[in-house]
Parts: sequence; structure tokens; C-alpha cells
Amino acid sequence: SGLLMPFSAVTEAAQSLSFNIIPNPASCQFAVELEIKEKFTGTLRVLDADGRNIRTNAPQPFSPGRHRIEFDDLTLVPGMYFVEIRNEQGVFAKKLIIY
Repeated sequence: SGLLMPFSAVTEAAQSLSFNIIPNPASCQFAVELEIKEKFTGTLRVLDADGRNIRTNAPQPFSPGRHRIEFDDLTLVPGMYFVEIRNEQGVFAKKLIIY
């Protein structure tokens, strides 16, 4: 059985980090724009629809504010992918469509 977090803890974690994938859908070049409220160290990953790792960026510190990470060197076939950010508070993921 897994550990369940109280709803308030999940809500607080979600409020400390938000991100968007620009553009989405994308031809193959895209950026991840982050809005950080509290500093953390995190890892950014791109996964295919089956959860296989396509790219993992080394863990890096993020300070409060806005950040933009460009992905312009990936060769992705059309389909659905996920962009995932992992930090001390959990895993945040969004769907990315490549056409």
C-alpha cells in the first residue's frame, strides 16, 4: 500500500510550482516555462507514452521566479509524450503532443 498525502499537502505542493509547455502541440522544438514560488532542486524528464525515458536533465537548483528550458535538439516521432518535473515535494507531469 502507498503512502497517502493529506489533500492540503498536495494542494500546497501544487501551488509552489507551475509549468507550461510552449507550444503544445509542437513540431519537435518546445520549451518548458516554470513559475517557482519556493526554491528547490529538481529533475526535468521527457517520457514517451509508455513511460520510457527520452531525456533526463541533471538535477538542478531552481530559485523563485520564472525559468525557461528549451528543448530544440530532440528527435521525436509524432505522438504523445510527458514532461515531468521531480522535486522534494513530488512529481508534476503534463502531456506533450508532437505532430
